[in-house]
Amino acid sequence: SFWYRGKKLLKKIDSNEYDYVVAIMPTVSSGLLARRVSRKMEIPGVVIFQDISSLGALQSGIPGGKLLYRVAKFLESRASKWASRIVVVSEAMIPVVSGYISANVPIDLIHNYSLLKPSNLGRSVARKSLNIDENSFLILHSGNIGHKQDLLNVVEAAKLLEEYPDIEFLLVG
Repeated sequence: SFWYRGKKLLKKIDSNEYDYVVAIMPTVSSGLLARRVSRKMEIPGVVIFQDISSLGALQSGIPGGKLLYRVAKFLESRASKWASRIVVVSEAMIPVVSGYISANVPIDLIHNYSLLKPSNLGRSVARKSLNIDENSFLILHSGNIGHKQDLLNVVEAAKLLEEYPDIEFLLVG
């Protein structure tokens, strides 16, 4: 729906006041829309890969994952070939993404960033602020909580450990 509505909105844009297009993937639709904007307005742009959807489909183990991988790989390639620069957030993404684009497009590595300053709270104060017992064993799952990360593994682990009241699970993401 984002891609469909974006296409409709793009038809209404009639301006030459933009200098650059930035697409953040995933989603693939943002790359495809940015490609349209770049071509329509004849301006350069960059694609920033935060994750690679095609690999997620392949690694997920879902039925039809190989087909989804091929479709997503085709779309990711199409959504990134227009860019004058590519940015990735991990070294491991470079060989995958370089297969999507032409050899003359530079790929820059810019690690994910955080605007947060490290906490100076001590262990006891931090646990108390989260209402976590000082002596409990803490299991933390952080980051994206989607299909590829298989949150059900965490749920199953919690079920197995129900009888241990000194184990706490904390989900952040």
